[in-house]
Amino acid sequence: MNLNNGKIFIYNLIFAPRKALQYSLKGKEDEHIGIALLVLICGIVLNLFSKALIFLNIGIIDMYAGIGGVFAILNMTGNIIIFTAVIFFIKHFSLTNARKNRNGALLFFKLICFSFIPFLFAPAVSMIGLFFKLFSGMTIFYLLRIALYLWAISLQILIVKELFDLKLLSSIALYVLPLIGLFAFAFIKIVDMTLFFFSFIL
Repeated sequence: MNLNNGKIFIYNLIFAPRKALQYSLKGKEDEHIGIALLVLICGIVLNLFSKALIFLNIGIIDMYAGIGGVFAILNMTGNIIIFTAVIFFIKHFSLTNARKNRNGALLFFKLICFSFIPFLFAPAVSMIGLFFKLFSGMTIFYLLRIALYLWAISLQILIVKELFDLKLLSSIALYVLPLIGLFAFAFIKIVDMTLFFFSFIL
């Protein structure tokens, strides 16, 4: 199959992700970049929509239909950019060699955008939860959502593994370190804002 075709590439990314990633590593860094950004945006929006669907709350849709949705997309895109920067910062000081790409950061960013493919199925998960609502539907919903997140995480670890040609444990370690940094940064920011708020009151 010709993976130059965006639809065929996405099909392979879902059912044969290693094949799709190996194709991306050999191709141009900006190939399918438009589709990758579309997958990211649709994944974020549909994931938010699924929450409104499972709780039958139109207010959530109203909140994210306008500027709220724009902020959600920009926030996630910013997190991905930071994640990419931290990954390459750590990799720069490691002893292993990364694959030689003219723009590895762009390639990594593109592939991480594609890793949001599982969230395109989030509304379907909500529909299944509603269908089985009389039979512990929320439990089924949350189990399926966890499965979507695990799918996305496994894709992202595979991306790290293939891009930097690492072993599985090394890929997991390189993947987890930036996440710890992001959570620590978010925690410090929340504490700082809390202290500022109380100092303003007092």
